[in-house]
Amino acid sequence: MATHHTGAILIADDLQANRESLSQLLTGFGHAVTVADSGRQALAILLTHKFDLVVLNATLANGKSLQFLQRLGEDQDLPLTPVMVFAGPEQMAAIAQCLAAGAEDHVVQPVEPPLLRSRIQAALERKRLR
Repeated sequence: MATHHTGAILIADDLQANRESLSQLLTGFGHAVTVADSGRQALAILLTHKFDLVVLNATLANGKSLQFLQRLGEDQDLPLTPVMVFAGPEQMAAIAQCLAAGAEDHVVQPVEPPLLRSRIQAALERKRLR
């Protein structure tokens, strides 16, 4: 049986309904969850708090998802934190752009809880092994 690791997860999404539903799911899985309503707020939080994973909406307004990933990869003051992106099935191009910009994984909305749990566990395990 696989070991279940819990972690500190930052959710960055400009849609309150997404933040609430993801936060509820991840908290139910046993993770400590913090939410940010923008990429800018998420970056500010990352400067002062350590997280095991960022869950990022791949379609933040005005291309902010890509800006977030670029800044996360370039700013030496920001900790190296893996990013999982999510978006609807009609937004696969945005997901692909985020993966090319440094995101490690993705899930498609509507999120299937067992799949999300497995992907989160895999991300936490990869981080633990680094």
